[in-house]
Amino acid sequence: MSELGIRERVAVKQVTFDSLSEFLRVREFAAAANVSQATVRSWILYGRLSVIRLSRRSVRIPKVELERLLREGFTPARAAR
Repeated sequence: MSELGIRERVAVKQVTFDSLSEFLRVREFAAAANVSQATVRSWILYGRLSVIRLSRRSVRIPKVELERLLREGFTPARAAR
């Protein structure tokens, strides 16, 4: 917050419908990574994944985050249910 108590504006990347194909929903990411949706939400909460926040409750995860996770050698602890 600034000295006047007004929130600072944050630069936001404009997302078009064409570019939404570069992003995954939480459930899509969870299925691709073979983990639960709760695990994905936890990773978002703790900053392990970068996300694009579309609204207060809606996020999209860049596909490059899945690629990065797999490149780092991630393997799920157990099979997703």
